[in-house]
Amino acid sequence: MSDNNLPRIAFVNQYPTVFNKIKSPYKSETDITQWNDTVTLNKAGGNRGNLVWMESVYRIFKYDLNNSCAISINRLVRDYKTIDENFDFVIINMACWITNVSERLHLLPPNYFSELKFKKCKVICLGNGGIRKTYIKSNPNLSKDNFCTAIIELLHWMADNADILSVRGEETKKTLKEVFNIDSIALGCPSLYSFPNSIDNISLPPVEDSILASGGNLVKRSYYKYFKSFNVFKSVNYFCQSHYEFESPSNIEFPRQVKPSDLVDIKINEADGSVLNYPFEIDGIDKMYAPNNVDTWRGVLSMHDYYIGSRLHGALLALQAGIFPAVFSNDERLLEVARLVGMPHLNPDVESFDIKNLFTEDSLKNFKKKYRMRHNLFCEALTSVGLVL
Repeated sequence: MSDNNLPRIAFVNQYPTVFNKIKSPYKSETDITQWNDTVTLNKAGGNRGNLVWMESVYRIFKYDLNNSCAISINRLVRDYKTIDENFDFVIINMACWITNVSERLHLLPPNYFSELKFKKCKVICLGNGGIRKTYIKSNPNLSKDNFCTAIIELLHWMADNADILSVRGEETKKTLKEVFNIDSIALGCPSLYSFPNSIDNISLPPVEDSILASGGNLVKRSYYKYFKSFNVFKSVNYFCQSHYEFESPSNIEFPRQVKPSDLVDIKINEADGSVLNYPFEIDGIDKMYAPNNVDTWRGVLSMHDYYIGSRLHGALLALQAGIFPAVFSNDERLLEVARLVGMPHLNPDVESFDIKNLFTEDSLKNFKKKYRMRHNLFCEALTSVGLVL
């Protein structure tokens, strides 16, 4: 341990420029040249939700700020001996990387991690989860043959070297055990626990007097069918998280029929992330937001009363802001996290639903009880190896 009795941590991230406990390091986009800049998007992980994931570990843990740092995976591999000497923990915060689509694996070649043997430094692996169709629950015929060598070798390296190998939910845990015979612990996505006391602020105001926050993917027509159920709210605001692609990515979302020539005058208000001069009316949506600053995003969400959407980190930000989130999706990445903490979730096949049956006293009580249980397990597991929360 360092002189101030807090651990020295090397945070390993796909986007190592993120290293600020106080605020998001990303400047809000203000004009088309910024929100259509692929370099900016790639640094931010491709969509706004990844900003939430990346910042979470810096908020959860207490650490020696002067002697901790964020590093890339390449640096971890290249300098692991020096890292082993100068840090108490290596925290590897991953997300959707356990995939059977080999071309999506851009992190490592085979044998990338094979030489890494830490003698002093403890290794903590958080947030690991699969891509669609890589869960034994939805794909019972899944086998090792479905995964590339690099995926398998990294999983086994984690199993052999990590003091904690945690996954996002019970479905990932079951898949790792049945397909790879690897034991793990289901602690959830770290973003769940960035603001654990926020659940105390969740209440159930009358729906007809409430403002709903939503987020999904506007280019998918299946998303629009839920808007008819949103009309019971006083107003509904949409928060962009996905990117929409023309010739290059842009992470302000638009309906499918939009042409690039329609978007010239669009700007984003840096104060609240609201989209200015949005050229299209979307029936059921009153206002569009596309904040790139996570603190701004959280702050604006806190002025809403409920969240319903199909994006994981939009729901987790709503939770962090102290409003009751519910999700709908046929994607197990989202649903396994919702199930883990008792977050209300909808069958994606339904055409409409009754809001008052979704947000009830019983559903809120169940959520708070299950969330506290999972948060306690998360804290117990991480403090047991010497981390400070």
